Amino acid sequence: MNIDLTERRRAEVALQKAHNELEKAVQQRTADLVKANEELAIFRRFAEASEQGFGIGDLESRIIYVNRAMCRLMGEDKPEDVAGKRFLSYYAEGWKEQRANEIIPTLERTGYWQGELPLVSRQGKITPTLHHVFLLRDDNRRPFRRCVVVTDITERKQAEEALRQAKNGFAATSSRG
Repeated sequence: MNIDLTERRRAEVALQKAHNELEKAVQQRTADLVKANEELAIFRRFAEASEQGFGIGDLESRIIYVNRAMCRLMGEDKPEDVAGKRFLSYYAEGWKEQRANEIIPTLERTGYWQGELPLVSRQGKITPTLHHVFLLRDDNRRPFRRCVVVTDITERKQAEEALRQAKNGFAATSSRG
């Protein structure tokens, strides 16, 4: 009895070729993931070493990521405590009007907004801060995240006030003399 194994052999070769290509693709994808994880680890070390508050939220201002410096400004213990909360809850009531009338329109128009805002911690402590807010965009240029870098400017504000008081004191002394 004769059996033609030509087709079976072709199928085995094709299957082996597909297996090899898949294995190569898996190895490449694994290498890409290792590199992405290394870069993510570098970003996290960078963000945690910074004294600047870093925050990332979705377009509805729900918190996705904050570093420890931002947690301190917010009066929270650790980043996990704020995940899913809204950034809006850490600002004074009057800020919502500025957000609606100035910040969001500027952000949508230019992709960036910078200004001073008081941050209110969970305990009610008000901290003067400088905010740099910007949009992250996807490959099609559509915004998909709002990001913020927050700097505590308490010392600067105190120095400005001391300078203002010194100038006022000097002006009062000069007018008497």
